[in-house]
Amino acid sequence: MLEIAYSSVISLFSEKIIDTAVKYRADIDGLRALAVLFVVLFHFGLGFPGGFVGVDVFFAISGYLIGGHIYQSKLEDDFSWGQFYVRRIKRILPALIAVVVAVWLVMFFVSTPEDFRTLGRDAAAALLSVSNVTLWNSLNYFSPSTEHNPLLMTWSLGGGGTVLFSCASSASCRDPV
Repeated sequence: MLEIAYSSVISLFSEKIIDTAVKYRADIDGLRALAVLFVVLFHFGLGFPGGFVGVDVFFAISGYLIGGHIYQSKLEDDFSWGQFYVRRIKRILPALIAVVVAVWLVMFFVSTPEDFRTLGRDAAAALLSVSNVTLWNSLNYFSPSTEHNPLLMTWSLGGGGTVLFSCASSASCRDPV
């Protein structure tokens, strides 16, 4: 199964980026499903101890799709970082708010006061798209206590946001090659 996923990733990145913003890609959805499955199996103690691989694959797929969209839009001279961020916020924020509220409600009843304060910090960081920095400064990603952080998965949104913000403010990302 891993060999199939690996060969799919290789073929995914060897195709031309220009076509990605235009058509639906079932192979990408399949890789996303596989990545999510690895994470779910890991968290339920099933399968092999490699749920982080699923997160990494999902992160790489997101970067590929976002990069392809930006590249295509820039080639067509129809790209704006402002519009890009507005679309990203509209797409991600509603689900993120729902997750943060659900986690907050559960943690209100089951956590210690110290854990609840930490949750507040992590929730604010997640909503501001900087949880990668906050979690990096407060946790060891692979420590056993990390598995108990209900907002750990938001690091990837923060990581993506950091990369995109760096790219938006970098001259090298302003014009396609």
